[in-house]
Formats: sequence, C-alpha cells, structure tokens
Amino acid sequence: MITNAQNILCLDLGTKTGWAICSADGHIISDTEHFPSRCFEGGGMRYLRFKQWLMEINRSVDGIDAVYFKR
Repeated sequence: MITNAQNILCLDLGTKTGWAICSADGHIISDTEHFPSRCFEGGGMRYLRFKQWLMEINRSVDGIDAVYFKR
C-alpha cells in the first residue's frame, strides 16, 4: 500500500523535452515534447509554449505534487 502518494513529473529539459509522470496510483506515462524556435519569435515564446504545455499536463493528472529534472 502506498501512503502519501503523489503525482510526480520528471523532466529532461531541452528543445526536445523528455518527460515522465508517475501518478499517485503508480501508473507511469512518458513521452517527448518539442519546443523549437520559430521564425520571427523571440526566446520568450518558447518559454510560453512550455508553460502552456506544463499547465495542460498539470490539469491532466489533477495536479503535480513534485517535479524532478536532469541538470
């Protein structure tokens, strides 16, 4: 039995970001998400796309309790 179960997000950050979520019930989902630079966009737009994606992931698992990332 798992106590204090959490939704954990793990990230390998980059233009091609690898990610995995271990949900409170032990189910693991993983994939990659691409955040390429686009013509006529500043670096801030890449950040905004990443932030939007992160909010969507957060909603999809009913909240992320912890985030780990590769340095």
